[in-house]
Amino acid sequence: MGAWGVKLYQDDITIEVKEYYIDRLKRGAKDDELTQEMFQTFKEYMDDVDDSGLFWFALADVQWDYGRLEEFVRENALYHIRLGHDLSKWIDSDKYNNRKKILSELEIKLQMNQPKIKKVLGYRFYRCDWNIGDVFAIKFESEESKISNSFGKYMIFQKVDNTISYPGHTVPVVRVFKWMGDILPKIDIIHELTVMPSFFSPVVYVKNYSKQRGQRRKTILYNMSIDYTAKRFVHKNLVYLGNSLPIRILDRIDSNTRNIYWKHLEDELLRTYSSWKDFNVYDLLDEKIISIEKDS
Repeated sequence: MGAWGVKLYQDDITIEVKEYYIDRLKRGAKDDELTQEMFQTFKEYMDDVDDSGLFWFALADVQWDYGRLEEFVRENALYHIRLGHDLSKWIDSDKYNNRKKILSELEIKLQMNQPKIKKVLGYRFYRCDWNIGDVFAIKFESEESKISNSFGKYMIFQKVDNTISYPGHTVPVVRVFKWMGDILPKIDIIHELTVMPSFFSPVVYVKNYSKQRGQRRKTILYNMSIDYTAKRFVHKNLVYLGNSLPIRILDRIDSNTRNIYWKHLEDELLRTYSSWKDFNVYDLLDEKIISIEKDS
């Protein structure tokens, strides 16, 4: 755990405590039960002399903001402020006085009357309405596509599964075909296309990779989830091609999924296609190709 500034939420622990508390409120946790849950969840911090103050500072502050500050929490936060252990960690820093000011402000705040209980709106989870097996084409329109002479061209992907994106959105898992063109192909052509690996470049599958740079990959990462929280974020230039294409049975699959946001999808597809257009991943794994001079 580490701090990158003197402010209350410029520390890993305080951010974690605050975000956890708000997340549980949004999921409908009851106030008295939530406090006990916080004690159980963050017991490791509470029992650590270096971290306990940070836990109490964050919990007291976020409870106050939501009008839910419990007296026991207030007393513990004030105790740790006045104990001075956290401040002592900054004694040799030129930011000591700034940290002291932050804690003094928190001390004053916690002794003020807290606001009325703030109503907390629960999450509104988005669920992708695509069906498993749906095939889409995406038409490139990004600046990167102009640079790579791919503007206006298409690539194709198929939804193969769903996954849950924090804090509970259901988003599609897709596999991308190794194809790029100016005119959309018919579905029988797509049947013949190869599914393209996701994220990793060909060099990590080469036999001599482990000797030169690290662990050689023995399984293939195919799945990519597209993360979004509302339909308005979906790429505007999508073309639905149908649902008659069977999901391909693939060998030596990595069980993990590469996560990407819609706004980065074009650039990710262009980069991946550029890397893999001249390579077959199974040729690399089966050592039909044993070296690549440059990263692809």
